[in-house]
Amino acid sequence: MTAGTIFHKTRTPLRIWFWLVLLMSQNKHGVSMLEAQRMLGIRSYKTVWTMCHKIRTAMRHRDGRYKLAGLVELDDASFGHKFKSDGKRNGATEKAVRVMVSTTSEGKPKFTKMEVAGYAGVLHAQKMARDQIEPQQVIRTDGGNSFPALKELGFEHDRHVGMTPKQMDRFLPWVHTVIANAKRFMLGTHHPGITEVLAAILGRIRLPIQPAVGCRATL
Repeated sequence: MTAGTIFHKTRTPLRIWFWLVLLMSQNKHGVSMLEAQRMLGIRSYKTVWTMCHKIRTAMRHRDGRYKLAGLVELDDASFGHKFKSDGKRNGATEKAVRVMVSTTSEGKPKFTKMEVAGYAGVLHAQKMARDQIEPQQVIRTDGGNSFPALKELGFEHDRHVGMTPKQMDRFLPWVHTVIANAKRFMLGTHHPGITEVLAAILGRIRLPIQPAVGCRATL
């Protein structure tokens, strides 16, 4: 019954698995492994770590089955913290992340994709758009220098510059909502500066979006 699934050969009751999936997908503030272990009564930390890793991997694999379509909002964000050795902040542990949200013709959000960017330049913007967005869609961005090249790939580019932060929130409402929710979500799960962990956690933050609740990961 469980062959070919993340539950294959598990000794943990499926009821505990389903509760863990619920905790990871519905808690918009995030849930740490230690918290999940305590709440579900799992004796071994190694067990809960393995379970969380399998669930995250399943979520990332699902993400590869579709591309975004319609009007797609695209923006950059920084995740992590800035700290110097003396406790003051610098940019050493911040990671650049590109975030995209597709919307319907009525302006409602559908799906999102996030990707840790080794560099927030033109080539990465083009590669992410080519890999994650259906051809000939409309991409809406701010005035970032790496975005105008999207036209070279056949996308229609709706780009605005010189907006105030409030105006930009109205211009890119859903991608800014996702970024804010993702940062809030990661407060409970992320140790800053670990790129692999950041990528794994972003793999959990997939929509459909529930505007009143925030990001909801899906399997």
